[in-house]
Amino acid sequence: MLLKSISSDRLLFDAQSAAIPSICRFFPFLSLSDEPASTSPSRMALSLATHGGYSTATTRRLSPAITIEGRHSPLPITLSKCYTDPTTHKSPVTDKHRINSPVTSVAAPTTPTTASGFPLMNSIESCEGVADLFLQLYTAYTEGQHILKVSSVSPEQFSLIRHIIARLPRQFRKPCFSYFGTDGLLVIKWSTQLHEKPLRTVDEMLTKQGIHLPYPSELVSGQINHNTALVTKEDTIITDVLLEFGVSDGLLEPIYPVVCQIAVTQTFQDAQEEIEILTNAYPSLCMAIIIDIQESPSFRSPLLRSVAWKTLSQESYMSYITFLNRSSIHQVPLATSSKPVIVSDHAWSSVKEVEYHVWVKVPGSNRLHVDAEPGDNYATCSSPGNSGRDIIEAMLLRGLSKVKRSVTSLCETIIRTAEHPSIDLMALHSHTTELPVSLQSFDNDIATGIQLTSHGRYQDWFNKLSRGLKCARDAKVVPTVGDGSKKARQM
Repeated sequence: MLLKSISSDRLLFDAQSAAIPSICRFFPFLSLSDEPASTSPSRMALSLATHGGYSTATTRRLSPAITIEGRHSPLPITLSKCYTDPTTHKSPVTDKHRINSPVTSVAAPTTPTTASGFPLMNSIESCEGVADLFLQLYTAYTEGQHILKVSSVSPEQFSLIRHIIARLPRQFRKPCFSYFGTDGLLVIKWSTQLHEKPLRTVDEMLTKQGIHLPYPSELVSGQINHNTALVTKEDTIITDVLLEFGVSDGLLEPIYPVVCQIAVTQTFQDAQEEIEILTNAYPSLCMAIIIDIQESPSFRSPLLRSVAWKTLSQESYMSYITFLNRSSIHQVPLATSSKPVIVSDHAWSSVKEVEYHVWVKVPGSNRLHVDAEPGDNYATCSSPGNSGRDIIEAMLLRGLSKVKRSVTSLCETIIRTAEHPSIDLMALHSHTTELPVSLQSFDNDIATGIQLTSHGRYQDWFNKLSRGLKCARDAKVVPTVGDGSKKARQM
């Protein structure tokens, strides 16, 4: 399927595309409706309405046309003023607008945007592949995949798909994006509780020995960012945790002393490559953390007619507590065990090992190196087991000390630049850095994440199974296309 252009509040596809109904299923809060015929039978319209009911925007008539309209008002998607004339391939000139979306952008991408914040397509050709990408997203989402890699993606295609997804309602489980412009590679990740839970301990550590440092609030302000996009010259990397200190008067660029990636859906090598890209672009990084959660074998839903399928499909839905009480881990301290979570002879989670990696910047170096061998500036250890845990905790403490020095240096630079001789940094200089967490805290978070993820997988499977059984009993209804009526036919 080929996305032809963007016109007013709709996306134009080639005729008779079978992907439109699939995209509708991908977005369950959207529904199909018909649009009157006209003189252009060669394209279909996918309309993302902004006012709930039928779109009132005046657009070029298409036939046969399928319009996707929002059931609930308002649907926070706006493509207005983003127009590519399908005959001239020309786009209007609009002012650039900083993109404002649920995924924080530290630096705005270079793609021109409309007044509503959407990327402006320069030609019909620049839109090609977006519809296929939507289909791949739909397939990965419905099959329960947690990572999708797509090659040959242009910067404009990435910008469009990202900002459409960012404006979808909260009930849609939104993915995170990393884009490698040099290779045209787009990596899409859906997080799970196994990915999210370890962030609690990271947040606690960076809050107590970062945000709560005794620096003058009139000079700098600190914050912990989640799912924040750091933009380099050609790449966009989504960080799981990013510690940021901004200058209150905006005269200096912010610094980013710490970045953390949780590798669950991606490999350790991919996470390390992302951080390597960031360290080259952001010299203020002085500590990097990767928590590599390794699941083997990868999760698969119960096979049709398997023991688990036969048993669980005949039973009512199990709550979180009921599920855990029935599982193989009911009487096993999960934080010290690598055993799978088994219910009804099916493994709902099989985390074999967790590896912790911590890098700190070498004194006097102009950037952080994450390709170093274990030693003074890099430590690693595995869990379960206690080997190397003390070394990891010592490296975390060293990294937090460097955070303090980075903030101190930033404050001193501000004082020199803005001439604030009366501001006292004694409290910051005399602050003693301590490690407020332990690796056991991470282990406990991961144990909770395993339990929640296992039940979440069961819940997703059960819901899909219930819908499938219902669809098998009920007749399928498909709207008739092209006559504007509400006729339906039985399948």
